[in-house]
Amino acid sequence: MHKATVKVDSQNIKEMDSLTKFILYAVNQGEGIETVAKITKFDKDIIREDFEYLLDRKLLSLSKSKYKLTETGKKTYQYIKSVEDFNDNKKEVLINKFSREITKDFSDLYNKSEIKENGFKLKENIVTELYFNINPENLYNLMINSKQFSQLKESEKENLEFSLYINWDLYYKKMNITNIPKSSNFTPFHKLEKSNQEVKDKESSKGTPMISIKRYFSIFELYFKLENNNKLNNLKSLHEKHQKDDYSADKEELKLIKEYLPYYNLSKKSFNLFLDELTGEIGIKKIIIEDDSPQKGYIELESEYSAEDISLEDKKMIIEKFYNQKDFNNINLNYIKPVFKMKKRVSKIFDYPVDNLIDLYITRKVGEDLYG
Repeated sequence: MHKATVKVDSQNIKEMDSLTKFILYAVNQGEGIETVAKITKFDKDIIREDFEYLLDRKLLSLSKSKYKLTETGKKTYQYIKSVEDFNDNKKEVLINKFSREITKDFSDLYNKSEIKENGFKLKENIVTELYFNINPENLYNLMINSKQFSQLKESEKENLEFSLYINWDLYYKKMNITNIPKSSNFTPFHKLEKSNQEVKDKESSKGTPMISIKRYFSIFELYFKLENNNKLNNLKSLHEKHQKDDYSADKEELKLIKEYLPYYNLSKKSFNLFLDELTGEIGIKKIIIEDDSPQKGYIELESEYSAEDISLEDKKMIIEKFYNQKDFNNINLNYIKPVFKMKKRVSKIFDYPVDNLIDLYITRKVGEDLYG
């Protein structure tokens, strides 16, 4: 960040000399040629010529030896005064060297020595020379509604030219991640009942800088135990006999064994479910690679949810979605019992486009300190 003082000017005012401006100011105060000549120390005849010029331009009127501002003169005077009042106020702004925006928000501003050691500094993303132009970036829209211009018409405002006088000392502004980022290739099939997080990615512009984000996932296992049921026990015994080399099953027994096989196959399976601890979404596709190796230059996001947040209702909904899969086509659901078992927590570092994550004007603390 750089601080900068804002100045305003106008081509209309630039074409007006200082004496003309002073005459309009003096006449507005009820003064005339005598006072202007005395203060400026110009000859009265020179001052009189200027007054006559402004009479011809319809900026002044003369009645009973008294000069007054015409309506056009009043508007011109108000225009000049608005510009001068604005400049006298010495308004300051910040140039964000990462987002390229100009802002009036001076909150959470730090110099280099005040930044935490583990703070992540965003890279510079501007062409400084462009800020020497008239009305750079969003400066015009930021300044045009200043109270000094409240009396001006829209057509008069259009001619205002804002410029920056930059203080080259470097500052940092604390920023916060506001958009919840999606997990790469993570397709959720369930969202926790208590989760109210909105997950969406904005379209990123070409060449947007990337930022590394470390986030956590809980992996838990879902498997199905066979119930202690007489029919199922008999089928199981028959299947075990059939596994022996010296046993030959008849046609009826083979039919019963075939009936048991889906239960046997299901009992040997387990399913890994991945809980995104930031969004409360659950997926089954394995996309997580544990990464505990030290790595510089990433932000670690705080988890919002844990495996303990998976409610009984969540489990019922998850199980129902599994029951719709082909593994359960020939299964009597009364013969099986679903079991959830926590396995471990893992972390993964992803790269995200920064403009997908950061909003300078809405703050939502998610993780590590971030500076721009």
